[in-house]
Amino acid sequence: MGFITLEQGSPEWLKWRGGGVDVSEVFPLACWAPEIGFKEPNPRPITKLPSWLQTPAQLYRRKKGLEPPVVVNANMARGNRLGSVIRVGFGEAFKAEMVPVCVEAGSPWQVSLDGYAKPNGSAIILEIKAPARRWLELPEYVACQVAYESAAVRAVLGKNVKIRAGVTAGYETDEGEHKADGLSFDIFPVAEDVEFERWLLKLTKFFWKTYIEKNKEPPLVKGDVTVREDLPFLDAAADYEVAFKKLEQASSDLDSARTALLAEVGEFVGAVAGGNVRLTSVPRKGSVDYKKVMAALLPDADVEPYRKAGTTTVMVKVTGDTVTDD
Repeated sequence: MGFITLEQGSPEWLKWRGGGVDVSEVFPLACWAPEIGFKEPNPRPITKLPSWLQTPAQLYRRKKGLEPPVVVNANMARGNRLGSVIRVGFGEAFKAEMVPVCVEAGSPWQVSLDGYAKPNGSAIILEIKAPARRWLELPEYVACQVAYESAAVRAVLGKNVKIRAGVTAGYETDEGEHKADGLSFDIFPVAEDVEFERWLLKLTKFFWKTYIEKNKEPPLVKGDVTVREDLPFLDAAADYEVAFKKLEQASSDLDSARTALLAEVGEFVGAVAGGNVRLTSVPRKGSVDYKKVMAALLPDADVEPYRKAGTTTVMVKVTGDTVTDD
């Protein structure tokens, strides 16, 4: 266990990172802990699942090389560009020289830190982010990542070490509170939460031992996709796609015919009939905007007790353009 230096983004760093649970991978596990069979309750329950959240099965498949790695998005690329400048600016604010390091805290706890310093026996941890819009508060997933970083550092340095952790949100504009070399950034201090840190270590160890080491794919959850390649399913899917394309064309033809018919009739009162078609003018009142009613008359009302039971609807979407109607 200890600290090593690897260039972030290098082949060596990527290979090392694949050998354990890294910072960006811990939040999905925290979100889906009960679903993968981890029984210990989260001392800091997750309140919202982001739409971009990867699933435990996706994480497993990426660790096993069955799926390509996560593609670098715009925020990640921007963070790479701003990282060195923000690291220096953060160090000046905390009066410490920050350097990127990798933490090996025992399997599977392998954590890459954007910035680390150890002045006077304490530890300072930096996580660098570059959001598209300015953050007014620290997102839940980032606080979870920093707790995992703190847990790994604590596992190496000892449970009694004092850790100060911070997150910088960097911008290529001047909207941030702190300025550095034409950039700006905000600093979000992250309070220690040892109980949550320990829970994350137990969770990631459980995931690694239960699934990665045993070559066992975790249970599927919302967001997972089961790919079917058996002929009965493919035949049914092809039939649906053909029918969908026919319906799509028919709907377009019907809209065009309706437009032409209304143009021929023009304005009228009552009804117009002919050729097996009847047009009837039916006046309707506007609908009541109940959302505005509630906001105006009952702004503090709790409507959840009056919500009807939920249902599940199967949505079918044609994802390709491969149909040929023979």
